[in-house]
Amino acid sequence: MKPKILWLPRYRGLDEMIERKYNIISRLDKESSCSLILFNGTHFEENMFEELLRFYVDGQAGLEDVFSRIRKHYNRVIRSLDQESEDLKEFISKNLNRLEKLIHQKVSEPEVCVRDQLQSIQLLMGSKIAFAMLELADWTWMDSAELFRIDSDEIRHKPTEEEIQMALKEVIEGKRCKVMPVLTQSGIISTADGNIVVFKLEDEIMDAAKKAKIEIVKV
Repeated sequence: MKPKILWLPRYRGLDEMIERKYNIISRLDKESSCSLILFNGTHFEENMFEELLRFYVDGQAGLEDVFSRIRKHYNRVIRSLDQESEDLKEFISKNLNRLEKLIHQKVSEPEVCVRDQLQSIQLLMGSKIAFAMLELADWTWMDSAELFRIDSDEIRHKPTEEEIQMALKEVIEGKRCKVMPVLTQSGIISTADGNIVVFKLEDEIMDAAKKAKIEIVKV
């Protein structure tokens, strides 16, 4: 049976994903050979984090207010899920604390490195919420940095289509991921020396999957 990847597009926000929960689950039930779900984030959360980055880089006084709005947003989303899962609450709290620590650090890293860290936190929290929202009992959530790696240790080396194709095949075939099926994030990649980089890889993933004979199903 031809392997399939379920593609969660970039929704307006997590609320829209919650509203479309049953459409996603219904489509997933029809795709028996689907073993990987790629979460692509949302425009609303992405914009919030972009605002946070701007305030951080410019040293603006409203940084704390922006972060406070982000914290309230995620806490509200968790409440809307009516989840009793302490694991989810702890995960979100841990990453919000990580985010708060990051924006209070005075680092000499270029802006793009800070952006990678912020985007990775945004995608990690969003995908964990999506996993809880979909209630995928037989699935596993994973950090894509553990699944998708590139050999280069250059901080901003964008993976080639061939590298993505190989990574997808290794995950699907179980050579890199022993636990399937999996929901993970699109765009977070780890490098040879452990750096995390984040790219928008929609086109590259689509092309690589096609060449690897992996069908992508959009929801």
